[in-house]
Amino acid sequence: MVGFDFYEFVHRKDITMVKNQLSTTASESKEEKTIPKNSSILKEGIEISGNLCPGAKRSFLCRMKKGAKADDIMSMGTKTSITKTKGNVMVDETDPVLISYEGYLKSWPPNKEIKSSKDPNSRSCLVAIGRILEIGTEQTDYSKLGQICEFETRQRADSTIVRVDQSFTKILGYCSDEVYGKSAYSFLHKDDLKILAEAHYKDLNNKSRSTPEIIYRFRAKAGHYVPLKSTSVTFRNPWSKEVDYVVTRSVVISSFSPIMSFSAMQRGTENMDIITQTTTSAGSSEQQDEMDENLRNLLLKLENLGNNEGTYFLV
Repeated sequence: MVGFDFYEFVHRKDITMVKNQLSTTASESKEEKTIPKNSSILKEGIEISGNLCPGAKRSFLCRMKKGAKADDIMSMGTKTSITKTKGNVMVDETDPVLISYEGYLKSWPPNKEIKSSKDPNSRSCLVAIGRILEIGTEQTDYSKLGQICEFETRQRADSTIVRVDQSFTKILGYCSDEVYGKSAYSFLHKDDLKILAEAHYKDLNNKSRSTPEIIYRFRAKAGHYVPLKSTSVTFRNPWSKEVDYVVTRSVVISSFSPIMSFSAMQRGTENMDIITQTTTSAGSSEQQDEMDENLRNLLLKLENLGNNEGTYFLV
């Protein structure tokens, strides 16, 4: 691997992100581009490239291509996912490996060939440890000591996902680009849509920043559903009082009583909410009114779904 172009082994969708991590100059990330310029989300410290000087810590996830199998190389004429690197290595990006890198940028004196280069990034390199990230499965025991069982996400008021942490990827299997800009509703179990929509509606009309816990199932990339217990904190613009974003902290429910059904467990949490939650009237801003109307329509749609089967993508 010495002397090979590292980017040739990086999945094409992650090349820009990796370049940002290796850069010592500021650049705008995809996540930042998905957020309006006037949003206070940017002011709350979204990580775009961290510290930009040599010696700064770097921690990121990256999909790496696997070496192509001999049988696939024989049929590479019909398999477009197989490519040849400049070092004549055959790689296949069909089923990439997710790697967690953690390390530091290090000052690195340029060699004679690039001594005259004006690129500031040519004077630093990344010294890091890469570990294969083990994605949770349906059989994962989240009650084990040391097992990561919680993650944090950030959504807009309309439930559009704008940020996830690395634990989200480890538990559910989705990389950030696979969920950014998508509605959180599109990943929920169909039987939990109404519960989440009602809780969402109450949260946006509640002046309290934090919300009671809700229990629901989130679809993992592998297809199974992970039971979660979540609580959210709503951040509002201090002048307009409009919702800027919602931060949700979710914990995997590792086990629950076998004699209690999932719906019964949800009803128990809902009854506690009725006792502890105090709701207020909706704000008078046009954006809040429009948001309320959209959520009412969503609830009506969910009522009409009845017992229909399938997965519903609600944006």
